[in-house]
Amino acid sequence: PLDLKQVELIKGSSSTLYGGGAIAGLVNLISKKPGYTPDASFLVNRSSLKETNINAYYAQRWKGAGFTMFAGENLQQPVDVNKDGFSDVPDTKATIIHPVLFLYPSEKTWISLGWSGSFEKRKGGDMLAISGKADTAHPYFENNHLNRHQFTLMSETRIDNSLTLSIKGSLSLLKRDEATNTYLFNGD
Repeated sequence: PLDLKQVELIKGSSSTLYGGGAIAGLVNLISKKPGYTPDASFLVNRSSLKETNINAYYAQRWKGAGFTMFAGENLQQPVDVNKDGFSDVPDTKATIIHPVLFLYPSEKTWISLGWSGSFEKRKGGDMLAISGKADTAHPYFENNHLNRHQFTLMSETRIDNSLTLSIKGSLSLLKRDEATNTYLFNGD
């Protein structure tokens, strides 16, 4: 979470401020905003389950504009933990790119325009089949592709010390399957 500023835990029905379906509570993750001092982070992680994560974050603000950029790559090799011949963890290649442009029309107002692209390929099943050595005894594998694009628009104006006006909107485009070109849209 290189671009994570804070985590909010909201219990009970007061969480419905963020949507009617969250009446039991909510976890809200707040991303960083750019500051006048450049902020750069880079992280490489390797797990015992043959997973490698490479993440980078950069943010900077000038007088009337700023931007943040998060990019990450997740590479997971297939793993058969319980030695039954099937992958418990699939072969995964996932990329996320998340640039956000910030505009500051006044001292009390900011506007952000963002895009987030997630691109993932997963292949799991019989360990012989996913390694390209399928035969009649080991034919099973499953291949999933996910391409998701999310566009966001947010604005906040501080009216006085105790009153802030916020506007938030998003549109998601999810491509489920390259063979069928099936898309799902989700707007807030």
